[in-house]
Amino acid sequence: MYDGLERQIDREFQSYTTRLSANWSPFKSVNSRILDYEMCAGKEPGTCDVSGFVSLGVNFKGSITGLSLEHNGRYFVTVRATSESGYTTTATSNGVRVDSTPPLGGNVRDGQTFMDIDYQVADTFISANWDEFQDGESDVSGYTWCAGTGKGICDVISETSVGDRTSASQQILPPLPGGIPIFVTVSTLNNAGQYTKVSSDGFKVDDTPPILSKVSPLWSSFLSTLLSFHIYWLV
Repeated sequence: MYDGLERQIDREFQSYTTRLSANWSPFKSVNSRILDYEMCAGKEPGTCDVSGFVSLGVNFKGSITGLSLEHNGRYFVTVRATSESGYTTTATSNGVRVDSTPPLGGNVRDGQTFMDIDYQVADTFISANWDEFQDGESDVSGYTWCAGTGKGICDVISETSVGDRTSASQQILPPLPGGIPIFVTVSTLNNAGQYTKVSSDGFKVDDTPPILSKVSPLWSSFLSTLLSFHIYWLV
């Protein structure tokens, strides 16, 4: 018995709250063939307190719909096979847990340190780091990151998997244009298939040094006053 509809793949978590699914290997009867499979669902192995038996014919997978499953609840699917001679036998899955909420995203910072940057000199390199995303029910399954000219846009760096790492860097060609905001977006899935993405507040490239302008009149007046005061006391 396998929770879920993927052939011989057992699901430990699911995000949907209105249906339960299962697939199984063919039951065997020594003296006659199987005429019908039925499935039910319960909160404990072998019980049908969530849904009564539903006939599926001779299919080796099926779903029960129209349910109202609880977030973080665990549910079990039981299949009953009936042979030509009228004998029945049952098998129960090991259960699937419902996680109907997405992961909680962490802060995404531009740059390589815990101090978020707003400007950088380098125009051919992008770095970012972020806090771990959290999911108390089914945990997260790794991160992808990208960069672009808007939050959630990946037109500078396409989505790239970084596994469990919470930082990433990549060289960029052609160089980034100066003065245009660039945003890093980090995303993750939990093990129930729920998706979350968070973007940084952006940074700009500034590779030009400051320009020294003339001294302001206010500052010049202050220096003159200070100098006159100093000369007075010397006299």
